[in-house]
Amino acid sequence: MGLNCGTARYGKSRLLAADWWKHTAEMADDLAVVRTVWTTDNDHGAMLQFHTGRHVREGAYPTIGSWACYGLGALTGDRPEYVVRGVPPGDCCGGEWAHGAAYLGPEHAGVRLNLEGAPLPFGKLPVGKAAKEQANEFGLIGKLNRLSGIDYPDDPQVQARIKSYEQAFQMQTAVPETPQLEKESEKTRAMYGMDRAETAAFGKICLTARRLVERGVRFVQVYHGGGGDWDAHSKIKDNHTKLSTQTDKPIAELLRDLKQRGLPTPKTRSRPASR
Repeated sequence: MGLNCGTARYGKSRLLAADWWKHTAEMADDLAVVRTVWTTDNDHGAMLQFHTGRHVREGAYPTIGSWACYGLGALTGDRPEYVVRGVPPGDCCGGEWAHGAAYLGPEHAGVRLNLEGAPLPFGKLPVGKAAKEQANEFGLIGKLNRLSGIDYPDDPQVQARIKSYEQAFQMQTAVPETPQLEKESEKTRAMYGMDRAETAAFGKICLTARRLVERGVRFVQVYHGGGGDWDAHSKIKDNHTKLSTQTDKPIAELLRDLKQRGLPTPKTRSRPASR
């Protein structure tokens, strides 16, 4: 079946790209193109296999993001090491497994960050509670969890719980600031397409992704069309033209912005590779 759109070659690499992705194609020489990927699934489950390398019928396995965090470690202690933005695939296609950690442990799973309201559930101090009082509560919980760790030294869930509570307190001050896109200049917001109705939603996601990487989040994963929007059985040209219009410019500008800030390089600000 044809693409129902034109194609052209871009950059010194002469990368072939569909006209749906003209903005992203301008970054052709900055893309890592993997041509050796193959699949054993010719249906919806391939979405999960793309993230884990396993067929959906095999169940939950660690995703590429969780492996990166497990192997390389966190860059900062006050933010999640693996953050997810957007709507994941439907349950038929892996759902939350698409950013899960499975046997690597919940501390390496993707944390979904919201843009509307509180970015994380319970991400702010409760009304009327002082930071010192909250710190004392977390300290007591930590002591109780460590006592449980003595009784159950081989239980990874106990160790993960200890770590999660310690990180939760730190995140209450660091995370709420991250999605405050009003701190970005009008020029930057427009660059990501936030001044246009068709690109505003995904532009916010991509700009937040850059702010997360800038603040030391190891792995950021963005979704688009998780409700099956890209699963076109008819009117493919109309459907994909609409969806690529929503995503093409924000993706291209995210790549360009990361490059100009030196963020995708192997070493940035003396931090170990890589993000």
